[in-house]
Amino acid sequence: FYIHNNTIDHRATGNKVCIIAESDGPASHGIIEHNVLLRNGNGILVYLSDVVSNILMRYNKFQNAEIAIYNLSTNAQIYYNEFSNITGNVLMLGAPVGSVTTFLNNTFYNFNTLSNGYTNVVSFQNNIFSNCYGTLFVNGTTPNADYNCYNQISNMGTANIGTHSIQADPLFTDVSTLQFKLQSGSPCIDKGLKIFSSYFDMDGNVVPNGTSTDMGAHEYYGPANIPPAVSITAPKNGANFVAPATIQITANASDADGTISKVEFFNGSTKLGESTITPYSFTWSNVSTGRYSITAVATDNMNSKTTSNTVVAWVNQ
Repeated sequence: FYIHNNTIDHRATGNKVCIIAESDGPASHGIIEHNVLLRNGNGILVYLSDVVSNILMRYNKFQNAEIAIYNLSTNAQIYYNEFSNITGNVLMLGAPVGSVTTFLNNTFYNFNTLSNGYTNVVSFQNNIFSNCYGTLFVNGTTPNADYNCYNQISNMGTANIGTHSIQADPLFTDVSTLQFKLQSGSPCIDKGLKIFSSYFDMDGNVVPNGTSTDMGAHEYYGPANIPPAVSITAPKNGANFVAPATIQITANASDADGTISKVEFFNGSTKLGESTITPYSFTWSNVSTGRYSITAVATDNMNSKTTSNTVVAWVNQ
């Protein structure tokens, strides 16, 4: 079966289920994608029965329900979805022995319990879990979890966060309007595990964009980073000193769309030192006679670098 491109709004229809995948006999290979599923804080959004198997759910928005997915099926794959305002369990489990339930690159925001119930394997990778006010994993679920972002989790439960996971604010665009794209500088950018050789995120953008896959349902495709600006303010070009000289090097640095991480000072290709706070400066001591070419390199918060103009200084006897 193929259920796609629908808005199913059951906010005023009692305790109905938005999608029920059930059959009188075995059914397999279903796709549920590009849907918006709405409840009013109770009920179930998607119910997968035990006679259904090999279900792919991707690019959906699950909102305002008690249970987002009640899964009794075998081998459910859940990729690039948004789950928000789930008052009970995001995933209620009762899958049969031998079942695998896989969550990849989903965004979960403002929910009570992530996973509740029993199944053989539940795998969570490249997801963002933010604002869990209950217990993340309860009642026997042993998750295989890694490469996830955890933010404001009241109780992890039985989970092990994984050696490659992070605990940080994911920097969503605007949670008040359920805009879960990542802002520039999000710690989730390029921090996921590259699982697919080629895939698409919730917006239809190619994954990965950058060095690796981002965590969450949205790959970051923000405006191109503006490189920093930097210039040496002292010494002046052509300045003369007497050996053994002390040369105070200072620089101005700014970043139009971020912050300056550091300013490094060089003589030719030899690094002299660095400064991470303004005013950016370095004191070069005991400089012997010679001609020196001094530059400053500014690095911004997106690791973009700019090299300043070259200032020539002379040290004489």
